[in-house]
Amino acid sequence: MAPDIPGQWQQLDDQTEVLRVWEVESNPDSWPEIALLRVQPNRYQEFLQNPAALYRFVNDNSIFRNRVRTNGPAMSLAGVGTETPSGYLFVLSHSRTSAMLVGGLPLLTQGNY
Repeated sequence: MAPDIPGQWQQLDDQTEVLRVWEVESNPDSWPEIALLRVQPNRYQEFLQNPAALYRFVNDNSIFRNRVRTNGPAMSLAGVGTETPSGYLFVLSHSRTSAMLVGGLPLLTQGNY
């Protein structure tokens, strides 16, 4: 596994990468903390079917400074058209009260949205 360099994608396993956007903020005490997870389709399905698995994954991999204590709303946006996504992007927002909000987006290889 590559060292964790702020502002660069870090490979967490063979299906998941993280970009901790909050690490590159000029003010280390700014909220919410934002992170991006790039995942393979089967990992996306796992998290979509079992949101608690995403919650555990985030905490087990120290995605944020503090552990997530509660999950807030999660939403997934489907792709338009017939193109099969090459993967998915989760946008994670972590509040000062350690609640996490999640949005999931398809990554399309041709960029056809």
